[in-house]
Amino acid sequence: QHDRQYGHSEQRRHRREEHRRTLDLDSNSVSANQGLGIAYSLTGRHEEAIGALGRALALSQNSPVVMGQLGAALARQGNRAAAAKMLADLKTLSDRAYVPASSFAVVHAALGDHAQALDWLERAYDEHDFSMPRLGIAPWFQPLRGEPRLAALLGHAIGRAATSLA
Repeated sequence: QHDRQYGHSEQRRHRREEHRRTLDLDSNSVSANQGLGIAYSLTGRHEEAIGALGRALALSQNSPVVMGQLGAALARQGNRAAAAKMLADLKTLSDRAYVPASSFAVVHAALGDHAQALDWLERAYDEHDFSMPRLGIAPWFQPLRGEPRLAALLGHAIGRAATSLA
């Protein structure tokens, strides 16, 4: 079911294998642990996802991007309390350091709180957040597809990109 919901199961399987091979070479790779955790989470392998994302979080020294993905994995697992705690931790971190708005948005999207996710994505757009170029294809924002506010935001982002190329 998760592969159908998030699409491209063969491509996702291939990415999982790439991340595993990378971890065979370097078990301390933040990006490989993060990527594997995201892939596991999006395919319903929650315990493995949380383990890999927990390792990535420790290795990254609490990267807010990894925190967001871990919060989303916890939400997909059904652990709303832990996902809410991750949102609180992101807020606390944001009081002393930059936290991308997309880190909050990904957790809210996984919790099914579309209005809050879209509020954070609009803020991410205003901040020129790193996630904006992938907004239309990022599987963690799949639950928001079909939302008119997301369509409008994508239209603005495409318009901004076209203007910057002119």
